Amino acid sequence: MKEMKCEILAGVAHLEAVYISDAQNETPVFFYKGSPEHWSLTYWQVRQIWAERNFSAKEKSNKPDRGLFRIGPMYNWYYSHSLFNTPQDLEKQIQDMLQFALIGEVKANVNETTFAEEATA
Repeated sequence: MKEMKCEILAGVAHLEAVYISDAQNETPVFFYKGSPEHWSLTYWQVRQIWAERNFSAKEKSNKPDRGLFRIGPMYNWYYSHSLFNTPQDLEKQIQDMLQFALIGEVKANVNETTFAEEATA
């Protein structure tokens, strides 16, 4: 099993993606690990999120120095501005981690159609 981690909320939470070559649809492969909140997404959910590009980040929230992000059904989670210069930087990180959970690597300039086909094969 290979893993990829990224701090998301300074000193409080991180995202973790794991690649399991024989993952089943119900296998958890993407995690939010915070204090005290935790959640996970299954291989099937990550495939759907990737195919639909169902993730985003926005700069503003109700707390100073924090923005909000969502990944599939998990929405309105804080991230630290100090860790990501722009919401697009966080979106790129999330994209890379979702891809890693599906194929075990991050490909630059991935062809969306080709990757979607690989992920569903």
